[in-house]
Amino acid sequence: MSTPFIIAIVIGSVVLGLAGFIFVLAYVRSRRLDHLPPRPELRCPSCNSEQIDIRTSGLWDGEDASGRATHGIFDYGICKQCGSRCARYEDDQPYMPTDEEWQSHFKPIEKWEQQAKRWPLAEEENHDHDA
Repeated sequence: MSTPFIIAIVIGSVVLGLAGFIFVLAYVRSRRLDHLPPRPELRCPSCNSEQIDIRTSGLWDGEDASGRATHGIFDYGICKQCGSRCARYEDDQPYMPTDEEWQSHFKPIEKWEQQAKRWPLAEEENHDHDA
């Protein structure tokens, strides 16, 4: 056997071995996460209702009071029963966000939505399909 052929076999074996290891590691991790209990429903802090219109949810990261990295899931919504604004970040404890917090969270989203509506290519695509 020639040297380049042996090198190709060794490199191929290493790549396949690493890919297999990563696949098994991801599978084991996903199975471990399957056993976590579901998050509790977001409850309105004002009337204790679970009927919340979730406006946004996602992941966040930051630092805690001692400067250590922390992360979690956030939700912002409006109670369908009493109309109060609701939010939760840490410890799944709902609270009523201040007007300033609500605006600082939703202002970039509203700005992005307005820019998306004004995007010229979206209008051109609609006109091309009508012809």
